[in-house]
Amino acid sequence: MDLLTVDNLTVQYLSRRGCVTAVDRVSFALPRGQCFGLVGESGSGKSTIGAALMRLLPPNGRMRADGIVLDGEELTRLGEEEMRQRRWRKVSMVFQAAMNALNPVKRVEDQVMEAVRTHLPELGTPEAARQVRQWFARVGIPDNRRRDYPHQYSGGMRQRAVIAMALSCHPALVIADEPTTALDVIVQDQILSLLGSLRRARDMSILLISHDISVVADVCDRIGVLYAGRMVESGTRREVFEAPAHPYTRTLLAAHITLADRRGTPKTVSLPGPEEPGAAAGCCFRQRCPACQPICRQSPPWHWLSRTHGVRCHKGDRST
Repeated sequence: MDLLTVDNLTVQYLSRRGCVTAVDRVSFALPRGQCFGLVGESGSGKSTIGAALMRLLPPNGRMRADGIVLDGEELTRLGEEEMRQRRWRKVSMVFQAAMNALNPVKRVEDQVMEAVRTHLPELGTPEAARQVRQWFARVGIPDNRRRDYPHQYSGGMRQRAVIAMALSCHPALVIADEPTTALDVIVQDQILSLLGSLRRARDMSILLISHDISVVADVCDRIGVLYAGRMVESGTRREVFEAPAHPYTRTLLAAHITLADRRGTPKTVSLPGPEEPGAAAGCCFRQRCPACQPICRQSPPWHWLSRTHGVRCHKGDRST
């Protein structure tokens, strides 16, 4: 059963040069208890999708969708106050920059406590304090560090504190936006292991946003590949990594290197800018696709290669 379904989500930003489309008709579903990864380069629209689901777009952002259903409730029909009541209780977010997500002049414990008291007002102060202490213990922050200020924490500890805040109200869905950015590989592994263990223990769902395809490969059950604001491929982890059907997905995989790699310089690819001629017409990848043909000037349909594996390409599974 799907906890979250997103149907034709479009997000646009108003700028001095006009209206810029950051997310273009993106659809996906996240089953209950699973982790869905949105992967793509910077500027592909990943974080914008997360902000749109939380209804936290900047003032110049505009969104529309045929439907965004979370746990049986249509979020697009909710007013601002109704949506505020759902945040943290039904859906929460681990923001990309942990230091910026914490108030530098307030003790970390007080900030998590504030989130609990705001969104779970039925709890008394003693019970709320007990839950906060439990969450600090679950994410591995020592009891004697709860009263520290954010600047006294390491990057990994700040990220753990943000995770504790995001999970403190027991949401069904957690949106993790680049949770391992700027962390060394050892701390990255610790944070990803922590998210995985908490997901299994709480039977919650995670929408993981990352530019690092290796991170997505480690923890996600399903993967959606974004390019220039459009979903170009979606499937299970095995389908996307073992049988990538879109040329961009294969380019993205080819750009990932490991210590065992002997290929030399990895492949690279850049995103089209909003001012680039033809960027919004036809296939969004056609100007950089090695298999581009005249038909690619037309918008490609969505091909289902299996019940769970789909690709937006004129060639479907015959892409080369």
